[in-house]
Amino acid sequence: MRKTVFLSILIGIGSLLACMGPGDDQEMRQRLQRLNAFNRSDSLFTTTAETQFLASYFDRRGTADEQMLAYYLLGRAYADTHEAPLALHYYLEAIGRADPASPDCDLAQLSRVHGQAATIFYHQNLYRHQLAHLALAEHYAWLASDTLAALLFHAHQASAYDQLQLPDSALFVYRDAYHRLRACGYSQVAAGFTGGIAEKLIDRGEVAEAANYLRIYEQESGFVNEQGQAVQGREIYHYWKGLYNMAIQRYDAAEHSFRQVLARGRDFNHQNCGAYGLARLFRLTHRPDSAAKYALYAYEMNDSVYALQATEAVEQAKSMYDYTRHQEEARRSRQQAEHSRAVIWILVVVAIVLLVCGLLVWRWQYSRQQRSAARYRQLLESHHQLLSEIQRLRRIGEELRESRHHEEELNKLISEKEQLAQSLQQAIILYQQKEQMLDKQQSDWRDRLATEPSFRQLSVKAAGGQQLTGKDWEQVEQLMEQQAPDFCHFLDVKSHLLSAYERQICLLTCLFIRPKQISYLLGVDDTYISKMRTAIVRKLFNGQRSKELDGLLLALCWNQGCQLSDSSDEPADSQSHP
Repeated sequence: MRKTVFLSILIGIGSLLACMGPGDDQEMRQRLQRLNAFNRSDSLFTTTAETQFLASYFDRRGTADEQMLAYYLLGRAYADTHEAPLALHYYLEAIGRADPASPDCDLAQLSRVHGQAATIFYHQNLYRHQLAHLALAEHYAWLASDTLAALLFHAHQASAYDQLQLPDSALFVYRDAYHRLRACGYSQVAAGFTGGIAEKLIDRGEVAEAANYLRIYEQESGFVNEQGQAVQGREIYHYWKGLYNMAIQRYDAAEHSFRQVLARGRDFNHQNCGAYGLARLFRLTHRPDSAAKYALYAYEMNDSVYALQATEAVEQAKSMYDYTRHQEEARRSRQQAEHSRAVIWILVVVAIVLLVCGLLVWRWQYSRQQRSAARYRQLLESHHQLLSEIQRLRRIGEELRESRHHEEELNKLISEKEQLAQSLQQAIILYQQKEQMLDKQQSDWRDRLATEPSFRQLSVKAAGGQQLTGKDWEQVEQLMEQQAPDFCHFLDVKSHLLSAYERQICLLTCLFIRPKQISYLLGVDDTYISKMRTAIVRKLFNGQRSKELDGLLLALCWNQGCQLSDSSDEPADSQSHP
């Protein structure tokens, strides 16, 4: 009967848990992979319901890679419905769920997420953020051995430099990407960037070199046919050709090229480029009427572009409103879900209480039935217990006789334990002295920094949440070179292990700047700082906990007498630690 009751309880609890289960994990993973394949085929998402369900499911039960992929697909769904704020929110959520330090992390997928986030920032005119995410996309593509993707992410950084009015940087990136693509065997892809290189070289007056890049574009890119006509969508080639012909004073050929841009290019940008080129040409050839005509047309095209940008700005504002509305709906959905979970838990608790009460009632009845039989068993047990106590007394007498022979050994053991206690007491005293010495070193280091104006200026910026400029970083480097030259030398020795951000984090940590303030000074996210600190501990101190990073770095700053060899690759935790 007892086994039957316990079996009933287990069956009841198992049934409740089965009702609360989320479903078949394997089926959910297959649905996630099917949705990912649909996304890779460049098909538009028509609804976000499926992606929202998968993101919610894997948020509770999935691995880091599955959560990253689910949130990335949810961001792609919102991007296809032109809700940029929501798309960017879920892209960043996907990045936060990834674990790049894990050997199983899907770095290729993480690279694509950063690339999509960069696209959103480009359309939002946030070009510095675009550059940051393109750099991360390139970094993870290299780690994933995806050479073509890494080089394309590198080349796309030039568009951000163009918008930031940094033509020299854009030209450098285009050239670098072109040569690296050709070196890796992607000649046709590389040739697609030579038109932009040629345009910037013409603006700089380097016409001969621009001609060479235009020739490569015509012959290798596949965007220009045998008749010298650009394929549809690449009519900007004729604008570059017109600029080149105008630079070498082939005015008739330049006029022909600019008119081809006007005749074949259908969007505002092509029309603006064609009209602007003709206006420049006619002004150069002293034809003021024609120059005024096309300058006016270019002005009208600019107005159209500005009107389009204004429309896009309205759409962005609407997206922000929709984003706020979606947040409110999500909050209400969470409240409803929490209410439902609370009801389920109440039902579970009530069911368990009822089961326990039933068990207690059965137990009471069973005890009454067994009480009479228990009395007889107690008498038998008392008799057996008496016999066992007699035997136990005999064994104790024998043990007492044997213990007298071991009294000398016990005294010796007690003496050894007393000596060990004295040694431990001496070790405690030495540790307290060392702790006092480290406190004094920290106080001395703070006093030395407090006398430096650059440190006080840095503290003010950190407290105000300002981002450091290049000049500020020079002052930080000078301050550390003056106050902790051995520590700077240590970072130089380990420079092959550290990125520029990681070196800056090390310097700011030694200046008592907290991680939250470091994120403001560097202009990056808190999560990114936490991951970088973990990477620094892994690289410099052989994988100790990231919470110990401050103490490890400060110990190196205090111990200015330590010898650091340039050729040493030993982990930094071999130095003295606080």
